[in-house]
Amino acid sequence: MKAQNAVPDGGWGWVIVFGSFLLHIAMDGFVYPLGVVSEALVTEFASTTTISALMLALLTGITLGVGPLASALTTRFGCRLTVISGAFLAALGSFLSAFASSMWMITFFVGVLIGVGCGLIYCPAVLIVTIYFEKKRSLATGMMACGAGVGTILFGPIDDFVVRTYGWRGFFFMFSILFIACSLVGVTFRSFEKNQLKDVESDEFLRESPEVKSIEESQQNNKDLLKSSTFLLYLISFLMTCIGYNSPIYFLPKRAQEALGLTSSDAAWILSIYGVNNTIGRFVLGWIGDKEFTFLPSDIGKDKPRNRLFLYICCLTLCGFLCIGVGFFQSFLTLCIFAGIFGFLLAAAVSLVSVILVDLVGIEKIGSAFGIVLVAQAIGTLIGPPIAGWLSDLSGDSLWSFVFSGLNLTFSGVILLLRFANLKNLLFISEPAN
Repeated sequence: MKAQNAVPDGGWGWVIVFGSFLLHIAMDGFVYPLGVVSEALVTEFASTTTISALMLALLTGITLGVGPLASALTTRFGCRLTVISGAFLAALGSFLSAFASSMWMITFFVGVLIGVGCGLIYCPAVLIVTIYFEKKRSLATGMMACGAGVGTILFGPIDDFVVRTYGWRGFFFMFSILFIACSLVGVTFRSFEKNQLKDVESDEFLRESPEVKSIEESQQNNKDLLKSSTFLLYLISFLMTCIGYNSPIYFLPKRAQEALGLTSSDAAWILSIYGVNNTIGRFVLGWIGDKEFTFLPSDIGKDKPRNRLFLYICCLTLCGFLCIGVGFFQSFLTLCIFAGIFGFLLAAAVSLVSVILVDLVGIEKIGSAFGIVLVAQAIGTLIGPPIAGWLSDLSGDSLWSFVFSGLNLTFSGVILLLRFANLKNLLFISEPAN
């Protein structure tokens, strides 16, 4: 029987999806509302927006940059032990941050320790879902990714309350406990056993899965991928997406308070609206990604990989236009509308990425491809927020941070559209490039 027929597409896989969902709640509940606590940190230590943006850049950049390390550890030790190790490291970083005496100490503890810890959680949490599902992969990935939106919804107001009531040290104590709880979730990430798969005549799928792939195979896959012009173009586009991805979320509270004169509570609720719609978007766009587009001609509408890619391109481009035009949103109500639409569309950059990667490279190369993509994501998130923060400090207006992010998001969609505008020339690379 072919390897792909061994994929359970359900069963314990739904426990895996729920566990990954919870991990996303904890990780993104820490990262995305970080703009709420950063204002308190800047005030406490007389720091600058640029330094606080550097903290976010290190956190997100290192989280993603350790992707190859996380992938290697997952190959050697499995998803379960990798997630548990990452959870304890993130908990240690958060605990030490509560005792920091300078902004640079917090930047190190948050950016490096929590960053590495979250990286060891994130990579296996995504990979194990793609392994357990095939026919329902977009839906499962979208459901898993909804945790990020739920985390933003829950922890936007919670973080604001904790910081106002217990101070920023209380914020870090709270997350040290939550990261410890993540280790319990990791216990559920069991690997495939041969007797768990029905009607499988060989262990072909086990040999091909990213968890047990040899180092030699991974190195060869990396070489094949980096020789493919299609994959490289997607990588460049994704790099630009990541440069523009985090800054609008991070600077949204700052714009609400400084440019529009809103309160920190108003800013927290705007973040929650972003989170609600981002959560809905991750589920809806993941569900749409598994469907045929019956309103299109049959030779086009039945091609799900092409449909997913064009859905992804449209969402990114519209996100860019929204950021460039953020100056037109001049009240609490209109900024809520901006946050809602932006959050929904930006969900495509999460719920469809790993699925499109499988479409491009095949399931046998998804571990290698995901590791490379995480490196590009790390570079983008490392350089994006500091540049956006520098533009904000230089101009005295956070508007230019949004414009910078919007230009990157727009071009990330446009370059893919120019490459794949002719549907007949849409080449997928499930086989090694020549």
